[in-house]
Amino acid sequence: MPEAHQQSSQHVQADERTPYDAPRQTASAVHGIAPQSDQEIQLDRAVQEAKLAKPTQPERQKTSDRNDSGQPAPIGGFILLSSNTWDVGKLKMHLRREWGIVIPERQNGTKVHNQSKNAFIWKESGMTVAISLSPSPVPDGEAEQKAANNFFWPEAVEVTQTHTAHILVAVLPGRKSVMEAGKLCVKLCSSCSRLDNALGVCTSGTVYQPDFYQKAASGMKDGDLPILNWIYFGLSPSDNGINGYTYGMEDFGLEELEVIDSWAAPQDLYGFLVDIASFIMISGTQLHDGETFGFTEDQKLPITRSKGVLVDGYSLKIGYKPAP
Repeated sequence: MPEAHQQSSQHVQADERTPYDAPRQTASAVHGIAPQSDQEIQLDRAVQEAKLAKPTQPERQKTSDRNDSGQPAPIGGFILLSSNTWDVGKLKMHLRREWGIVIPERQNGTKVHNQSKNAFIWKESGMTVAISLSPSPVPDGEAEQKAANNFFWPEAVEVTQTHTAHILVAVLPGRKSVMEAGKLCVKLCSSCSRLDNALGVCTSGTVYQPDFYQKAASGMKDGDLPILNWIYFGLSPSDNGINGYTYGMEDFGLEELEVIDSWAAPQDLYGFLVDIASFIMISGTQLHDGETFGFTEDQKLPITRSKGVLVDGYSLKIGYKPAP
């Protein structure tokens, strides 16, 4: 039985002064999706060819969970490699040039590089960082399962299947927020993905192309949040239109979003999900069951909390059904 929640008649309207539209602009630039474009037609075809079944998502640990010490669990990702090697010199160069991050030789009298584990462990801005090379594919076919969800990259599964090793990136927030840890993690993953043998970045329920991940992360240099690196926005056809969902909101203590049986065009639904998730993440606004939401004074979209259709657990479903 669904949990009982007090119904609310409150209407939440996005503040026009909030720069929630920046991630959509980034999405358009990264994906190259513009109205009446060849990319729009490709997106529509990709959605129509997508599997109708619920996306396969391996069990994950919420970053909002606590470990034995009472601290937030690490946030991280995998960089898939075509060979069991990494150019540490180039990695250090990319981190320094791209983000001003310098891996120290020692901290508190201890070497940062653990040669036996082929790992670097150090403190960065009050957070604990671990980057290590694993000489084997990501276990249990997890990367291949997640790659199947990326309809923007038709070759994702094929490319992912060729990886023979991976880099594990993990950031333990400590006293910092999960959002700060998330930003640092994106910086680290972006620089790792620039290595010559990097094939993709496995995180947020999918596998991203390195070029996409890097372009999406670059917005942080202008003060934007890396929404497209943190959250995967999925689309799939339904018998009565099209479905959309988020994967990654839960990692920040928020419920995933779903739009079910919408009549919107694929690019419009994708943009809507990017907009509303960005508004929530940037403004700190939380939506609740029974409320309505809109980007304009007249737009009042109903919000319902119920068991997820395309995501695990419960989700907030937004009634977004613009006229076809």
